[in-house]
Amino acid sequence: MIFVSQLNTPHCVCAEVQAPGFSFYVVSHYFQYRDDIEKHLRHLEMVLHSLRGQRLLVVLDANARSSLWGPQRTDKRGSKLEDPIRAFGMKVVNDASQPPNFWTANGSSYIDITLVSSAMSQFVGEWKVREN
Repeated sequence: MIFVSQLNTPHCVCAEVQAPGFSFYVVSHYFQYRDDIEKHLRHLEMVLHSLRGQRLLVVLDANARSSLWGPQRTDKRGSKLEDPIRAFGMKVVNDASQPPNFWTANGSSYIDITLVSSAMSQFVGEWKVREN
């Protein structure tokens, strides 16, 4: 695993995973709920632009709701996040028939998202939420 330091921030880690004859990039990005989402979207767009055409797996703790990744109404943050997902041709692999992927004592929701690039989509199988 090789960290891509020029793409990393306190809220985002990017690394290249290498194996003989195969490699891909993985990005883990936290969209701080109290921050304006624009800050995080700008960075995500820079990452997606930098890694365009690569095998890419992106996991987001987006603190955003959208019917693209869960059986819920789309909020303002979710609507804004949908734009770069579409613009960069990313595929949402969340399965909306699965249980929520975020729980607290106050409730649950679908605010965590898994995305893949078209070059990576053939390598991703079933997406599941493990409740334990």
